[in-house]
Amino acid sequence: MLSVKRIRESMSDTNENELFRYIEYLQNELVAEGSESFIRNERDWFINSREKIKASLEAKLGDGKEPHPIALKIDSFEGKTKFESFFSSESFKPLLDDVTKIYEELDVTLSATVDLFTSPGLSPGACARPSIFGHTIFAGEGTMSFCNYWSKIFISVVIGATSESNSELDEVSINQAIAEHDIGIKTFCLTAYYSQLGSLKGFGKLSEPKGAMLERASLVQAMEVFIIAHEFYHLHLEEQYPDSNGLPPDTSQKEMELMCDSWGLVVLTLFGLKHNNIYATNLIAPLVFFSSLELCESTRVKLKPEVAIDDSHPSPLDRLTNINEFIENGNFPEYMKDSSEKFTRISVQISKRLDKLVEAYLFAGKYV
Repeated sequence: MLSVKRIRESMSDTNENELFRYIEYLQNELVAEGSESFIRNERDWFINSREKIKASLEAKLGDGKEPHPIALKIDSFEGKTKFESFFSSESFKPLLDDVTKIYEELDVTLSATVDLFTSPGLSPGACARPSIFGHTIFAGEGTMSFCNYWSKIFISVVIGATSESNSELDEVSINQAIAEHDIGIKTFCLTAYYSQLGSLKGFGKLSEPKGAMLERASLVQAMEVFIIAHEFYHLHLEEQYPDSNGLPPDTSQKEMELMCDSWGLVVLTLFGLKHNNIYATNLIAPLVFFSSLELCESTRVKLKPEVAIDDSHPSPLDRLTNINEFIENGNFPEYMKDSSEKFTRISVQISKRLDKLVEAYLFAGKYV
């Protein structure tokens, strides 16, 4: 079994440097044009702010006796490439371990192990790269920020709609929550920002209701597990069909993407059962992810019609249809279908409010 770790253990310092230069080369290919200075400033900020970050973490999570384990990691972190991020590493590497174990239980194994490095890209998704050094998944703060901001939006609506002991999440309670927590304006700001950059990285502060953090964290975790599980299956296909870059016979590119989505759904359900995460078990996380992506992309088409649409992948709506068909055909319990319907209702009502704001913005722009 090849892995970056095992190769590193057997390499001289010179060869190890060659390995990380190769990883850095792959990372450099993911850098969006014009974002180089942003990435450099972000790295400098972490280096110069270690003490402040550790102090903040100890104040929130420390016991006042022993240093918190994460604080120790912050102190010792040294990125092996100029793109490596402490936060991405801490977020995604444990999830990759979980995903790998679940795939092994499903008899989906690889001839090479998979290592995770930071993606400096801005987009919401991750990407996988097979290589002679072992396979690599790149995931970073483009994914983290997208999942985090949209989890705030959806969890805010859930908390607001259920604050009056109404667990049905009907249209009336959803719209009341949207109005109470300014979800329309927040969603418009997020999608307008995305329209300009194709990302939510660097958006800034977005408020959330009291008590939302734990629910949001669970939803973010489930979204990220699904994304990593999707990429892992791409690597499995790469090994099975190396001559066609992982594309199975008689399968289109879009069909392959939906296949990876479906395997991601299987892994996500099992992850949720193991970790008691209902957003994973009930497949709420990928519904929220692709609903959010649809809101962003549909707004981008209206605000920036000159931006080319990438049709190499299924649309967010196609992927939502795939998830709903997976649930419908999977003989899942009714409560799971009920969860899907509730979050779909939330998405529909958010979309209606967003459409009105975008229309008003475009109308006002004609007279400015």
